[in-house]
Amino acid sequence: MFFFSTGSVIYNKTDGDGWCYTAKCVKTEEKKCDVVVTQGPCPTTVPPTTVPPTTSGNCDYHVPPLRNGESVNVGNCHVDTCMNGTIEHAPVQCGPVKYPVCENQYPPVKVPDESGCCYKYECQCICNGFGDPHYITFDGTYYPFQGNCSYVLVKEIDPKYNFSVIIDNVFCDAEDGLSCPKSLTIYYKSFEILMSQELSNSVLNNVIYVNHRRFSLPFQNEDFRITENGIESLVVIPAINAQISFTGMMFSIHLPWQYFHGNTEGQCGTCDNNQTDDCRLPNGTVISSCQDMAPHWNVNNSNSVCPPPKPEPTPKPCQPPKICEIFESEIFAKCHNLVPFKPFVKGCIYDVCNMNKTMGCASLQAYADECALAGVCVDWRSATDGVCDFECKAPQVYQACGPEVEPTCDERFNLKYIYRRDAFRALESMTWEGCYCPNGTTLLSSAYDICVPTCGECTFTPVAIEADLKNVWM
Repeated sequence: MFFFSTGSVIYNKTDGDGWCYTAKCVKTEEKKCDVVVTQGPCPTTVPPTTVPPTTSGNCDYHVPPLRNGESVNVGNCHVDTCMNGTIEHAPVQCGPVKYPVCENQYPPVKVPDESGCCYKYECQCICNGFGDPHYITFDGTYYPFQGNCSYVLVKEIDPKYNFSVIIDNVFCDAEDGLSCPKSLTIYYKSFEILMSQELSNSVLNNVIYVNHRRFSLPFQNEDFRITENGIESLVVIPAINAQISFTGMMFSIHLPWQYFHGNTEGQCGTCDNNQTDDCRLPNGTVISSCQDMAPHWNVNNSNSVCPPPKPEPTPKPCQPPKICEIFESEIFAKCHNLVPFKPFVKGCIYDVCNMNKTMGCASLQAYADECALAGVCVDWRSATDGVCDFECKAPQVYQACGPEVEPTCDERFNLKYIYRRDAFRALESMTWEGCYCPNGTTLLSSAYDICVPTCGECTFTPVAIEADLKNVWM
């Protein structure tokens, strides 16, 4: 038999849902001691607990043993500290958070610190190329460059992830001397990923080669995922939090500050929140002009011939074109605080004034793509009076805001690319423009451009396709 004195705690337990149950011996009028049980949500912060002190001042009984004043992280964001032979168990204390001002005008992003218990803010490393073309470095330096060759966009100064991106440019307009990206090649670990486009039946199709083998999209392995929306293709590498997108008129490269700050070079510059060293040559010398720097990053390979880049033409006098006013309109208002628009406006005005108004579509698409990656999908093509309309291959139709991967009648496909809870789950909420089945229909299979009103049992199999053709929306 156990006897408890008045005020003593009989038990103090916590269930699996975070509720605390406490029984105390309380003196009442009828009895000297009555058991009173209380329950409620457990406190969010754990009060420091103590262990009886020792005479030495150290905590030799602790695993591992601690000297007086020594602390150790014991996991679950808690720290044990030895104070005069007593162990104090308390939550990790987070220091003040600094909010950096980023040279590229992008807002800093909130990321966990090294402990995983606190957070900090970091600048984003984002490089863009679009239009004639125009380049924006990781730190926000804008410059034009016309080159008909293969060039290093980004590579590591000190190799850690075996990551680099090469661009292969071609002159796509002999009259205007327009230089367009023919392809991007991403090197990561032992992989070589070639992103390009090919013309088939007057339609440009995104094509992907992994280690020289062509794959249909989407494609995913343990290291990366590649998707496309009928307009552009996107490569995502979760381990280094990298995103690379590509079309024939634009590209973007997103790298995290945590893994790449101060360790990039190439036409995209050095990601270190300092524009003064963006124009870095392969030998490490920094010059004042990124336009003069860019040709030095040519790659000698069999994919291209490297004639001297054409000088940038003298801009023609021109009033700001109406199509370029869309950037500053209400259409993109929700994105203005997330993605700086002035470099894209500058490129748009130059392209439209020196070539034609359809060239403004590349700048708008590049900006809208950045907005989509920042979580803001914008229906911008409808504001261009038909200049930038995009025609999808039937039966699919254009949607301004569709899913990153379109659901199909193949549940195994949906489970792998849409519902799977893995490193790619952050893409589930992403929306971007693209070609999708009309409302009220579903893509039969990723292997067939067929939209059906309903998904029958196993309709994604070849046999079922033949049986379901009479219900197909063409």
